[in-house]
Amino acid sequence: MADAVPPAPVEPSVAPVEEPPAALAAAAELSLSPGPLTTLLAAVAVLVQVLRQLPRRVRAVRRLLRRVLSRVRRLRRRCLRALVLLQRRRRRVLSRVRRLRRRGLRALVLLQRRRRRSAGQVRRAGRRGAARTMSRVRPKVLAGVKRVLRPWHRITLFQHFWDQSTEIALAWGPDVVHSCDLEGLVSARRVAKALGVPHVHDCHELFLERLQFSWMDKALLSRIEKREIRGADVITVVNQSIGEEYQRRFGVDSVVIRNCADRPDVIVPKDIRGLASLPPGVDVVLYQGGLQGGRGLHEVVEAGGALPANAYLVFLGYGPLLPELEQLAADLGLQDRVRFVAAVPPDELLGVTATATVGVVPYQPVSLNNELALPNKIFEYLTVGLPVVVSDVPELRRIVQQSGCGRIYDSFDPGSLSRALAEVLQPEVRDRAAAAALAYGQANTWEDEQRILHKVYDSLLDRGPRRGDVL
Repeated sequence: MADAVPPAPVEPSVAPVEEPPAALAAAAELSLSPGPLTTLLAAVAVLVQVLRQLPRRVRAVRRLLRRVLSRVRRLRRRCLRALVLLQRRRRRVLSRVRRLRRRGLRALVLLQRRRRRSAGQVRRAGRRGAARTMSRVRPKVLAGVKRVLRPWHRITLFQHFWDQSTEIALAWGPDVVHSCDLEGLVSARRVAKALGVPHVHDCHELFLERLQFSWMDKALLSRIEKREIRGADVITVVNQSIGEEYQRRFGVDSVVIRNCADRPDVIVPKDIRGLASLPPGVDVVLYQGGLQGGRGLHEVVEAGGALPANAYLVFLGYGPLLPELEQLAADLGLQDRVRFVAAVPPDELLGVTATATVGVVPYQPVSLNNELALPNKIFEYLTVGLPVVVSDVPELRRIVQQSGCGRIYDSFDPGSLSRALAEVLQPEVRDRAAAAALAYGQANTWEDEQRILHKVYDSLLDRGPRRGDVL
């Protein structure tokens, strides 16, 4: 048999690969190499993206500027409010000092003061601090840090004043130490304990219940007040309600010495209609005092639109709410019915008050301090026989109900105020209320209240009673 011949191997068939066209190769090479056209297109795309984001960035900058301006305005209002409160407290302290000097007692006045810097120093320090802060900390974080640290900063200021006033008072060597509110309480206790002399603490108000104190301020300072106030020999308060509140909080008894007005020997009238550029003979509804928050002044302006045709509303005083109240009167179209008059000197105040028709005390119970307040203006009104319309808070309500010198209204309701004013402005009602106001004012003056203060000092200094004192 012949040998078998193996079959020849079959080559696999491979499809021929076509060469790419020259145009496609050139296009691929152009797309991969960064030529001038590609760079220009990329720059245009970036520019378009920036232009699209520009309005959003401008709006963000505007919002930031609005927030900064808002904070600056709030800071300015707080500074003005603090200045008004400081001036009022200074006047009260100096008034009491003059009364003590009439009795032959020496008095040392210690007023808290911060170190002053020149305008250039303030600007330079402000620029440096602002540049460092704004470059490192976001505004919201900074605001949060300030809110947390503000109570500690307030504590530091109090502590500094307590240390300085203690050193000065110890060098002076008083026979009796008389402190006012928490600001003077701690240093007075130190001095009284070191010298072994009596300590009288005067509570003008519920100090820590004022609107400017936060919950953290109250938590930190209330412990100090509770510890120190119990060491005072005598505690005086301005009304019965505040005395009951201190008894409830701290378990201390108190003596009520109200801030009644002095009985004037002669009142020289100074017509408020001339000061407010009003026609002679019109009825004037008067508010006198600080233009501050929590006193229901917006509701008073709104009620001015519902007054009788012959009645006008006059604000006598100054304060941080003045521009806002003027704008509110303009918005309501009451520029002719609501007038604002600058404050007058204290020795002329009763003469101006006596020429009004009705006095308003519109405090709102927005805080416990406001709710239990007994403002000096109620006694100034009553001393000159001015009928009053007061808000429904305990101490003001007690005076009106006991004396019949006016009407009570809801301090949050302008309609309630306008109705009460319209009733008091009726001739018969006004005459009866004016007679009751004058009788109450003449029976409750500072001459009567100071006898209680004399009794307190006499008991502490082991002196006999003074002539005319009521024991």
